[in-house]
Amino acid sequence: MKTRNRRAATAIPALLPLHALIATAIHAQTPPPTTEDKPRDRVERVVVTGSNIKRTDFEGPLPVTILTAEDLAKSGVGTVAEALRKVTANSTGRVEERNAIGGLGAGGAGASLRGLGLNATLLLVNGRRTTHYAFPGGGGASFSNLNEIPVAAIERIEVLGDGASAIYGSDAIAGVINVITRRDYQGAQVTARAGDSQEGGGAQTSVNGLIGFGNPVSDKRNLLVSLDYYKLQSLNGTDRGYLSNSNLSTSGGYDRRLIFSTPANAISLVTGQYLPVPNCPAESRRGVQCVADFAPLVTRIPSSERMNVHALGSMDLASGQTVFGEASHSKIVTESRVSPDLASGNLSLQTGLPNNPFGVPVAIVGLFPELGPRHFTTDSATSRLLAGVRGAVRDIDYDAAIGWSRNEISDTLRNQIRRSAMQSALAAGTFFPFDPARTSAAVADSVKGTAVREAESSNRFVDLRLSGQVTQLPAGPLNVAGGFDYRKESLSDKSDPATSTFLNGVDYGTIDGDRSATAFFLEASVPLWRGLETQIAVRRDRYSDFGSATSPKLALAWRPVKGLLLRASGGDGFRAPTLAQIYLGTQNAFANGLIDPRRCPVTRTPTDCGGTSARSITGGNPNLVAEESRSYSTGILWEPVDRWSLGVDYYRIEYSNRIATLGATTILAQESGFPGAVVRNAATAADIAAGIPGTINTINDRYINVGFTQVSGFDLSMNGQSRVNGFDIQLRALATYQQNKRIRSTPAATLNQLAGSFEEPRWRANGAVDVRHGRWEGTFGARYVGSFRDASNTPPPENAVRKVGAELLYDTQLRYRFGEGRVVRFGINNVFDKEAPLSLATLTGQTAFADILGRYFYVELAYRFR
Repeated sequence: MKTRNRRAATAIPALLPLHALIATAIHAQTPPPTTEDKPRDRVERVVVTGSNIKRTDFEGPLPVTILTAEDLAKSGVGTVAEALRKVTANSTGRVEERNAIGGLGAGGAGASLRGLGLNATLLLVNGRRTTHYAFPGGGGASFSNLNEIPVAAIERIEVLGDGASAIYGSDAIAGVINVITRRDYQGAQVTARAGDSQEGGGAQTSVNGLIGFGNPVSDKRNLLVSLDYYKLQSLNGTDRGYLSNSNLSTSGGYDRRLIFSTPANAISLVTGQYLPVPNCPAESRRGVQCVADFAPLVTRIPSSERMNVHALGSMDLASGQTVFGEASHSKIVTESRVSPDLASGNLSLQTGLPNNPFGVPVAIVGLFPELGPRHFTTDSATSRLLAGVRGAVRDIDYDAAIGWSRNEISDTLRNQIRRSAMQSALAAGTFFPFDPARTSAAVADSVKGTAVREAESSNRFVDLRLSGQVTQLPAGPLNVAGGFDYRKESLSDKSDPATSTFLNGVDYGTIDGDRSATAFFLEASVPLWRGLETQIAVRRDRYSDFGSATSPKLALAWRPVKGLLLRASGGDGFRAPTLAQIYLGTQNAFANGLIDPRRCPVTRTPTDCGGTSARSITGGNPNLVAEESRSYSTGILWEPVDRWSLGVDYYRIEYSNRIATLGATTILAQESGFPGAVVRNAATAADIAAGIPGTINTINDRYINVGFTQVSGFDLSMNGQSRVNGFDIQLRALATYQQNKRIRSTPAATLNQLAGSFEEPRWRANGAVDVRHGRWEGTFGARYVGSFRDASNTPPPENAVRKVGAELLYDTQLRYRFGEGRVVRFGINNVFDKEAPLSLATLTGQTAFADILGRYFYVELAYRFR
């Protein structure tokens, strides 16, 4: 067991000079949310993300972006994941349906604040954790699924883009997203929404209802129930002309069509050379090879159907306590397709058979459309229960809860080639890879197989939070919060044994592990002098399978004059290894085409210089230590006039001991830096005479602590409200400038600058203007993604580095209110139907930031019953 003691006494003095660095502010601070449902005649103290201490305003020492339910409705988004895509701090590394098809993270959606990955962002619902999605993301990342959150129940979303391990523990390296649901809604409301793209594909339909009973003040009780239904239509490569062509040579790039073609290519097992394919269409010939365009064969946005139900209730007892509870269940089915299965030289065909026209034995490289596309169906169900009690004893507020949540997933893969069945059909001469029309449907069906991957994760917890005023200091009240939480996590992820019989089976490995975690935390808000507030926090976490860690944090907020807020923060964080990174079972694969850097310069043989194959072992590592971080922020929020604010915030996060698998090539290049990772055969007498080691036998590529990432930049915000000639006008804008993103994959590697490189734009921005006059309202918004370098050079002779151009899209919405809580909305996203800038590095020329839907129309009706 590993134990890491980080004393606040060593970290906090180093942070004190930060107050002198305060120069410019934070994320957009939306005014505290109000609703038509609950008029207030007193100021309520609430807990804001980033602190456990109740306060009377939303402007504390840490920068928090707030998206209200009305903000979501105005922005033309239909899901939580779409809403967070417009938060400019949510960058590369996030998972959505469109980039998690039938593999890691399939069917889920997760955020990646500061582009530090799913692991570094913590998702909370009403300030408490949910279970992790049972299919880990890339690199064994754990994340909570945004698709499970009921949109109808949302009151606001708070996004803290600052390290918060001292407040919330592991997973909060880059920040926290806290979804706050409605708590005391009365009445009933139904909202229906439908939208579709102009060219078809990606249509969305949703219906949600909300009903609430009881007044928490007069009736001493309340029950709220919400129901969400959402359906998303797939968008395929064939639905867009520019998505269905991977031959980018006419645009200055490479011809990215692949040699896995129909009819198949053949490699002579006598000469090792490609043979001319007799039935290849002229337009698909590239030399002697036949090529195929895979772009039209892939689902770009999979279809999805979701049902979420959420209930929350509370009741005041005669003793002055309030008991409360939450219950939710979500059901999500996602379907996608990729190309038909293929052979990459791993099938052979002998001579003298009617399906071999070449007269020599051949290896087959081709695509088999007669099998139909490979289908992935991901079925996910999540349940969550919570019960608690809150109240006050002698001005000390307490809040305690016990809860349980579980996620169950099955992923069914159809139309995969069974290796033995296919080889038998080839040997019998009944499967025709070079003349597909001759293969009967019965034979095609006989070689296909189905596999099911199943996974389950769970989280059980109990917690207690105390907060209140300890004493009155000369500059104001000393408020303190503290408490503990305990949770038990488990993860089971099992691949179907049938996968090993497939020609191209992907073994995601078996995971079976659990852990318990206990934490104690303490936080104080100390007024040093009038207008200057200091937040000091420390948290001690202990994991049953990892060890212990202490995380301190210091933050300062200074209001020297009315309308001006200066603030700064600094703290240490950590992230314990995920269950997948520790308990993933051993996976065996082969790494091919390797260059042996210790033998090749001496032997110069084809085998050592590019022809080496070695067994590669991947899997979990119980000896991992925690990833560590140190974060800083400093900024200013200025309100030059009433209801107008400007802000700039500087952030910096240093993230070390990052967990990753390196790949065989990297390990071989730095073999001395990874003792035992490369297992070699015994050196021969000739090897000893030449002074070289034996040939490579096995490469151990399990998860290890090795990486380092440093990110820094600025968040800029502007918010304002005015009334001009009877028109109410509101302006909101948010931008992020990525100054640096430096990474080092291994200790011996150089620190590389990624900011401005492929899919790492320096600038991202979103803004909107809302106008209201009487019952009519309108919104005009803009989305901006800056340019960045393309991942690959153009073909010779130019061989020049090029840029993927900046993308600026406009959205608009018109609303009419015909009563309290009754509104109809009509909107257009991507008003000018602008195509995304071209990349020469991807299959279809589109990047992760691309808006592939094009012009999109939607209409929404919200009706509140009296």
